[in-house]
Amino acid sequence: MSAARNATVDRRALALVCLFALLGFGHENVMAAVLPLVVIDRGGDAAFVGILVAAYGIPTIALRPILGRLLDMPHRDRVIRGGAAIIGVAPLGFILPALSTMVLTRVVQGAGWAAYGTSGHAILARIAPRGRRSEAAGYYNAMPALAVLLGPAAGLWLYANVSEVGPFVLASALGLAGLALTSRLPSGATARTGVDTPVRPTVRLVAGLFDRSAVIPMLLIGTFMSVQSLFVIFAPVYARVKGIPIEQLGLYYPAYGAVVLVAHLTLGRMSDRFGRWPAVGLGCVLAIAGLSVAALGAGLAGLLVGGILYGIATSLVTSTVSAVTMESVPSERTGSAMATYSVGYQLGASVGGAAWGTVITLAGYPWPFILGAGMVAGTLVLARLRLPRGEGREPRGAASGRA
Repeated sequence: MSAARNATVDRRALALVCLFALLGFGHENVMAAVLPLVVIDRGGDAAFVGILVAAYGIPTIALRPILGRLLDMPHRDRVIRGGAAIIGVAPLGFILPALSTMVLTRVVQGAGWAAYGTSGHAILARIAPRGRRSEAAGYYNAMPALAVLLGPAAGLWLYANVSEVGPFVLASALGLAGLALTSRLPSGATARTGVDTPVRPTVRLVAGLFDRSAVIPMLLIGTFMSVQSLFVIFAPVYARVKGIPIEQLGLYYPAYGAVVLVAHLTLGRMSDRFGRWPAVGLGCVLAIAGLSVAALGAGLAGLLVGGILYGIATSLVTSTVSAVTMESVPSERTGSAMATYSVGYQLGASVGGAAWGTVITLAGYPWPFILGAGMVAGTLVLARLRLPRGEGREPRGAASGRA
């Protein structure tokens, strides 16, 4: 076994950043299944659900590159705390009854998540040692899976048994818990050099916002994750269209989340052992199979089997692409590179969400799943052309020592 694979992970630091991620993704997933129902109950449709997804994604996409640059500067803690504060307060805006205020609230949430989500990825990149980056990314990416396992079911239960307000109060509490945790997070000193290396003040934030080394990973994540909303955000819409009792989603989300969680914890390290391209290639094939099953299957069972296959694929693709990004950039640009990479998640969520909402409204099912399979096929082609075949290598100019 190579020395790189024998490298140790700072378990306490990894546990803290994973908890930080869990609180943030939990905040979002508590509302994930409830928001489409609230929209429909207030007179909206699937297209308006897509508008909410886009309203959330646009500020996240626009702000992440700037925030990534700020995370490479000495006062990065302000970015982390500010994002947590915003997502802690914003969900309370959904208590207001108008559809227009829901759009405004999602914009504010998106701005907060731009800082919160980018911070988590940047800290992870600084603490993950060479040879175990895909494994560390797998643990980190298990947090949204755990949030899917618990969050939507909790939100639906509160919505059905307490009040419409309940899920939003819980989401706010989770965000504020993330704010409280920020004082315990790793300081931000880079794991590559052991020394904080801030970017000089003369760096212009507007110039070169997207780190070129992370553009391909951003595109891979964006195209692959664009279909996730079909299994998470639009599952309640699918249930309404197919006449499936909403209560059954209380079983669907935990089953989907449990499989995805186990997959992240066990398969995230696969590309550290077998190479980057094989892991992503297998993931894309499984995702296409899952989308095909959902398109052909009838009812909730077809959606669940398709979602499970796609969820397993997600564990392979996201951890691998995250590791590729960490390996491609020197330590002084970690924040910028991880911000560029994580924009892919929001591009996929916002553009995909808006597109699938329109497709569902105009054409109905199974067309979103068919078109989604074509999108993942595009990911497969891009990965085949641009990903390394074996393990990742240290970027030029990075220190060889690892924590």
